[in-house]
Amino acid sequence: MAVAGSSAMLFFSYFHPHGRVLWLPLKWNLLFIAINSYRIGRVLFKRYMADQLSDELKEFRQEHLSVVDAVDFYKLIRIAKEQVFHEGELVMIQGSTNPF
Repeated sequence: MAVAGSSAMLFFSYFHPHGRVLWLPLKWNLLFIAINSYRIGRVLFKRYMADQLSDELKEFRQEHLSVVDAVDFYKLIRIAKEQVFHEGELVMIQGSTNPF
């Protein structure tokens, strides 16, 4: 909606009724269109990347973290480090501080 409104204002600034181009509003509207288009593109890209997660991770999110948005889960997975523990291996001692 912001991009459409700025585009309409851009059109008005260029074809102004007085016959002169209003360069200052035209430049500001170009800047607003560029910023908003970038942010829209970023949101769409993050949604796309969240859809590209493996089926195993999607199932894990659905079963255990269903209240977390898919994009937020993607961000969490992106910064996460996977560690594999074998059966019987000591992971944490109750009452001790977490080193992380």
